[in-house]
Amino acid sequence: MFDLGLAPVTLSFVGASNRDDLKTIRELQEQHGEEWPVYWLKSRELSDWGDLWLERYAEHQAAAKAVKQMKLTELTEQKGQPELTEQEATA
Repeated sequence: MFDLGLAPVTLSFVGASNRDDLKTIRELQEQHGEEWPVYWLKSRELSDWGDLWLERYAEHQAAAKAVKQMKLTELTEQKGQPELTEQEATA
């Protein structure tokens, strides 16, 4: 036997390979969408890591939204048109 030296949070994901774990992960994905890792970590008694994941996920979402808005602004400025809303640009 050997030790890979994985931290508990890493091990909670890479070590999830039995049927019950995979079933639980699929259920969490269905119930919580992209936020399923939060609930997985909490179920593995790693609540602090789940909270941290949720914080970082929210930051990532906000940054992605800001980048998308900047790109929309650049596109509308290049065309000399009034700024499009996100809904108008994707319609």
